[in-house]
Amino acid sequence: MKIEVFETSDYSIFKKLPGNRDPKSVSKIIESINEVRYIPSPVCVNERMEVIDGQNRIEACQRLNIPVHYYIVEGIGIKEARQMNIGRKDWKPVDYVNSYADTGNENFIRFRNLMNESGYPVQELYAICKGIILQGGGAYNNSIKDGTFIFTEEEADKAREIIETLDEILPALKKVDGSRRLLVTAFAWILRLDKVSKKRLVKTVLENYPLFIPAVRADLTLRDFSEFYNKRYSKPIWFDLEYRKQRFNTQEDN
Repeated sequence: MKIEVFETSDYSIFKKLPGNRDPKSVSKIIESINEVRYIPSPVCVNERMEVIDGQNRIEACQRLNIPVHYYIVEGIGIKEARQMNIGRKDWKPVDYVNSYADTGNENFIRFRNLMNESGYPVQELYAICKGIILQGGGAYNNSIKDGTFIFTEEEADKAREIIETLDEILPALKKVDGSRRLLVTAFAWILRLDKVSKKRLVKTVLENYPLFIPAVRADLTLRDFSEFYNKRYSKPIWFDLEYRKQRFNTQEDN
């Protein structure tokens, strides 16, 4: 299909697509333009001149006072804008959250509200809300990208309850060597266990955190904390065994 490319220096004709992310840093694009002296790919807009792909390029062109090259594809919108960015580094997890929330998805509105209240990044908050322990790099479920993420009022209330306790121990956890994400999500997972005493958990962390081993593996972190939590306690819980049992049951269900 032949695409007609237009040129304009009237930057005001371009409109922000509802649900699209806000323009980010354009310094790298400006550097690239200054080096090669042209924009490598034209901006994509729909028939209403809403920008599907290329907000940063428009911003860079405006700052450099050079024309924008663009092409029009009729009938496309925010769905196509998201799809264009799946698999690319352009959109971060928070961009998808904001996009779906801005277009009225109640699950994402709930999640964003909690994210703004708590200050936790998307990956950690998703794991806290869904009872997942993060190991290694940040990870989040594809449902955040494709918009199928479900987050109920009940889940939000439970997450707030967990975060309230997490906030009490977070200053101590930050002083433990290793992965912050693993520590935060591991203790969030522990707080989901019905037989856990929150009061004892907080006391145990605040009194013993300098002795914790570095957080590198979930099972080792859970076992290490079990030793401290169970000391002189009549109702011992081995968190690593509970975690292993839960993972085994999940695999069996699948």
